[in-house]
Amino acid sequence: YIMQVALKNSTFSYPFGSLKPLRYSGGNEYRFGFIGAENANEISEEGNAQEHLFRSYDTRLGRYKSVDPLSKQFAALSPYQYAGNSPIAAFDLEGLEPATANPNTGTLILILQGYGVDPKNGKTQAQYDPANGGLDMTGLGKIAQAAKGRTDIQVVTYSSSSTENTKNDVKITIQAFKTANSGSKVIIVGHSGGGDNAVELAKDNPSLQIDLLILIDTQDPKPYGIDDNNITSNVKNVINYYQTTEAVGGERIDILNNATNGANILSPGSNHRSIDNDQVGNIAKDINNFISGKDAVGLAKSRTQKTYNPASSGSPNVFGNPDQGSLMKGAGTIKGSVNPASSRD
Repeated sequence: YIMQVALKNSTFSYPFGSLKPLRYSGGNEYRFGFIGAENANEISEEGNAQEHLFRSYDTRLGRYKSVDPLSKQFAALSPYQYAGNSPIAAFDLEGLEPATANPNTGTLILILQGYGVDPKNGKTQAQYDPANGGLDMTGLGKIAQAAKGRTDIQVVTYSSSSTENTKNDVKITIQAFKTANSGSKVIIVGHSGGGDNAVELAKDNPSLQIDLLILIDTQDPKPYGIDDNNITSNVKNVINYYQTTEAVGGERIDILNNATNGANILSPGSNHRSIDNDQVGNIAKDINNFISGKDAVGLAKSRTQKTYNPASSGSPNVFGNPDQGSLMKGAGTIKGSVNPASSRD
């Protein structure tokens, strides 16, 4: 079978996206241009204007046509600037804050924190989301802290959401990073609603490859939502940490394809709020094992887990004491050290 591919459109552009004269070919049937945004050719002729999600952009000026909704957070920059005036090193998240895609970086690590309330559009990154407490430095925030100074990895932390905004921003970040770093790897770590967001992101975007997905007690953030626990084949490796102390979370993943290497691993004694704090050290090991070329899933499965005490991290059960009305009464009382890993179940 021979597949024939026809090139319908090719362009060469200046750094801010305007087309170079006589350096582009093709018709108007292809609607997208610079950074994959939709062209507004009917307004300003071919390639001169684009419609980003929140603002209209003029590629000739390298400026947006309206004020940045987050301009108060970037007082040193013009409210009309694109990508912090650094179009080579940075990209703009749909007309909002610039997010730098570090060049020559081998691995992108995306942290999706547990759900509190829906972050506002343009504030899905945890550092811009005070409503959800910002970066959780007692839990997964330790991963970003440990990565400071390393040039081989880039870490971006997001708040999870019951809407599409976090998933959209994560998708854009992955695509831009892949464009800037050919052959790079993507790792996503998601707790609670963040884990559910990550599973749905993979399911909704089958062409988006996730090289390592680490889930921590996934829980759908939508009221009466149904947890997504079926891992799709574009996820190459997955480690799922779960707890059985209380009814919130406790999800085991299903792997119904032959392309994904994965495991479910019980975190003995943890509850839904404490499990990210309890497992953050092991998650850091999982990430380092993967980056160094080791079998992160196999090593996680063989690891001996101690029994955790949620009180040590000040993490009360979501529904109170498990012995006082919990649907999982009596659970989470495993004693001693165990190896509770199970694969493909």
